Amino acid sequence: MRILCEDAAKGGAHHGLKVTRLRAISIWMIHGSFGFLFSLCTGITDNSLTHWWIEIETEDPEVWYCAQFRKMNDDYVLLLKKCSTQKEAIAEGQKGGRRLGDNPNMSIEYSFPVTDGLTIGDIHNFMLYSCDDKYDLITNNCQKFAKDFVKWAK
Repeated sequence: MRILCEDAAKGGAHHGLKVTRLRAISIWMIHGSFGFLFSLCTGITDNSLTHWWIEIETEDPEVWYCAQFRKMNDDYVLLLKKCSTQKEAIAEGQKGGRRLGDNPNMSIEYSFPVTDGLTIGDIHNFMLYSCDDKYDLITNNCQKFAKDFVKWAK
């Protein structure tokens, strides 16, 4: 399933808005020593118990986006959500890892400026047409989405 911000779609208010920076961020989904113990097991599959998302900074300082593959209700969705601040975009990403409000340890996995004219509309189209929205714990998850997004955007 896909839930993509209508402002990003063709004809939407932000379709042509230029992206200035992208960051792939991760947080542990399990706190403290439990996270360490589970990471030993998940190291075998190369998927740690972290949630990854993409923070999108635009040329408009009051328009940020958060892109992620996350669970909502009983379904996994590709989500592109418009935010008003960086703090709001981070909070939206944390929701996907179910760690909102407990000050999780975030890691910046990738961060780079965007200088080639990438727009919010391009991101909308990438998520609409190029991403598999069928979740799989090992082969198609939030980490794969974020890594594929970075590879595509670079």
